[in-house]
Amino acid sequence: MAEERFTVEQADVKDCKQEFKQTLSLRKKLLNKIPLESWNLSYFHIFDRQFPIAAQAKVALSTDCWGNKICDTTKLNAEIKCLHICIFPFKEKTAVLVISKMDDNVEETINCLKSISDDEAAKALIALIMNGSRDFYFDQKTPQEIFNNAYLRALAGNEDESLCYISSDHPIEDEVAKEIVQESALQSTPLLLADYQRIPDYVIGK
Repeated sequence: MAEERFTVEQADVKDCKQEFKQTLSLRKKLLNKIPLESWNLSYFHIFDRQFPIAAQAKVALSTDCWGNKICDTTKLNAEIKCLHICIFPFKEKTAVLVISKMDDNVEETINCLKSISDDEAAKALIALIMNGSRDFYFDQKTPQEIFNNAYLRALAGNEDESLCYISSDHPIEDEVAKEIVQESALQSTPLLLADYQRIPDYVIGK
């Protein structure tokens, strides 16, 4: 467990260093008036109701809610594909937007997002945020039943326990068993995200 946590923290440090270098590079380009790489406002909608959830998160995608494979986030040197997802509730309205750098994989996700209703899109984005980030906040008046919702807890990784059954007629080495458990966890993420419509309507202000 300690080794796995150290590996995850190594990956986080690597991402932070890469982002810092990119920020310095952008600053230099701005000072020299060099055109920047294109970031797109990929999705934007204002709902005429206030959501009980607020978020501003950078979500690294391994897969999306429609089964599209984006990148392998388990590899230390993998190129991470991200969506910047914002949910801003204000004065009985809510602005939902997605900012991204376009490539073929991320474009598939955006196209799926635009092909469904805005209510479904909001639920899909909330599922991605809750599964891939901790930068979301619920209104203090949110009823306890929402916090107890089994699907939301599973998305946020707050289940009381996670079980993986391994059956074999022969002894299994610890490393092999660990790989099986990790693979099981990775396979559970697409299944969770695919059920995004299970998010209660209350979470999108209905």
